[in-house]
Amino acid sequence: EPPRIDDTNYAVPFMPQAYTRGSAFETTIYLVAGDWREARDAISNLRESIDLSTDIAPPTGTLDQPSPNATLSGERAVAGWAIDDVGVESVEVLLDGERVGEADYGLGRADVASDYPGLPGAPDFGFRFTLNADSYSPGPHDISIALTDTSGNTLTLGPRSVMFE
Repeated sequence: EPPRIDDTNYAVPFMPQAYTRGSAFETTIYLVAGDWREARDAISNLRESIDLSTDIAPPTGTLDQPSPNATLSGERAVAGWAIDDVGVESVEVLLDGERVGEADYGLGRADVASDYPGLPGAPDFGFRFTLNADSYSPGPHDISIALTDTSGNTLTLGPRSVMFE
């Protein structure tokens, strides 16, 4: 059914997005005012003129474990989930900004798949890494996760402050 003359529309992003403190995001927005038939024609012409073949969207996700300000000793899980519109290539674990290893990626996360349907790899969006806190100096440390998608786009989750006993 065509829209009424006084209908209002809205935009929905085609990809999940996450922003960390200090990040910047640049985009172009087209506002097409007027009759809905003319607007649809204008949008169709825009789609034909814009190159959407290059993936510029970084992956996103969440670091679930360990919890913020946790006190860690021994072997502990670093776990969460990651998604991307083309696919996640790698999930690296960083301790105080230095790479300590690559997490196992592709663990089942039906909860995430139901929130983000239709993404590549569903429902296996989970990641897990075993970190031995006893191998590092006691005191405060920061855990981060570096996500890379199959197009080379990256995003870093964290840092998450923890304490090693």
